[in-house]
Parts: sequence; C-alpha cells; structure tokens
Amino acid sequence: MSKIDKALGLLFFGCNIPFAVVELNHFFNFIKLLNPNYIPPMRKTLSGLILNEVYEKIVNDKKSMADEHRLLLNDLKNKSKNEKYIVGTIRNTTGKQLFLNAWDFTEIFETAGALKEVTGKTVKEAKEKYNMEIYAQCFSDD
Repeated sequence: MSKIDKALGLLFFGCNIPFAVVELNHFFNFIKLLNPNYIPPMRKTLSGLILNEVYEKIVNDKKSMADEHRLLLNDLKNKSKNEKYIVGTIRNTTGKQLFLNAWDFTEIFETAGALKEVTGKTVKEAKEKYNMEIYAQCFSDD
C-alpha cells in the first residue's frame, strides 16, 4: 500500500467519509489537480484492503503502546451543565493515552459500589481490547 493510499484511507476512516466518494467525478478531478499521476483506489479497495491494513496497524500500535501502562479513572465535572462523568483511560510511561470508555454519573451517586462496577468494566475492556492484565486500580484527578 502506498503512503498516499494509506493517508487517503486515514482521511476517509477518521472523518467518516462514505467510501463511494472516491468514485465521484468531483473527488477525482480534485485529486488530479493535486497529483495528475495518482490514481485513487476504487471504493472496494478502500473499504477492503486499505481499511484492513490501516485497522491492523492502529490496533497493533495501540497494543504496543499499552505495554507499559496505567489504568486511570478520572472524574470530569461540568458545573455549568451540572454533568459529571467517570472516564477510563490507559496512560503509558511517555504520557500517551488510550481512551477506553466514559460513564455518565450525572444522575448516579459516586458510591463505592458504583465505582467498583465501573472499575470492573474498565479492567474488562482493557483486557478485551488490548489484552492487558490490570493488577491494581486507583482513582486519579489529574
């Protein structure tokens, strides 16, 4: 896969652009102005081969990033809207983070039982998504 095909794939996947756009005349004309020699992939190639390769790379990058990690649960409050959330993330030693999930606690009291349930779900999600074993959890407000 060429760098430009990969970049095109990331643009389409990251911006949720329909794959059929690559076959529209307006898109093709725009690409030809940028680089007359480039032939963009067809919709099936973009939604198949390129999507699969980009997805595998992203998953592998996230898995390797999670090698040295900490599971964090942060409480985020928006007082003006009277909202509060518990957000589960994984942070590695370089400070990079992976988002796992967020739970709306606007109508829920932050009891030990509710926080234990969120912690269990977060640990399970880290295991399922990144094959991570979590041995200890903590609450953080950073």
